Amino acid sequence: RALAEPDALRALVSGQVVELRPKQARQVAGLLRPLLEPGAMVLYGDRLHLLASDLERASIAATRAGLELGPATAIKPSLEDVFAALASPDPDHAS
Repeated sequence: RALAEPDALRALVSGQVVELRPKQARQVAGLLRPLLEPGAMVLYGDRLHLLASDLERASIAATRAGLELGPATAIKPSLEDVFAALASPDPDHAS
């Protein structure tokens, strides 16, 4: 896998990745980290990447905590997203 082309690596992420830009990204990440499977969310400064299948759960948790996720944008997984999914002990996050 380490010698695969980037697009082949991206295909290993199971599910659609979405990007969020919440105003309080670090607080949202801290809230969601214990609720989501390891590797299901990656924080990039003011942006969060997570699987679309986790979006409803994330939105409910954020709303209950008084935080806003902002709009979700479907994106191509970054190589960091691929690494997080492959490093996850949950086989559902990488095929």
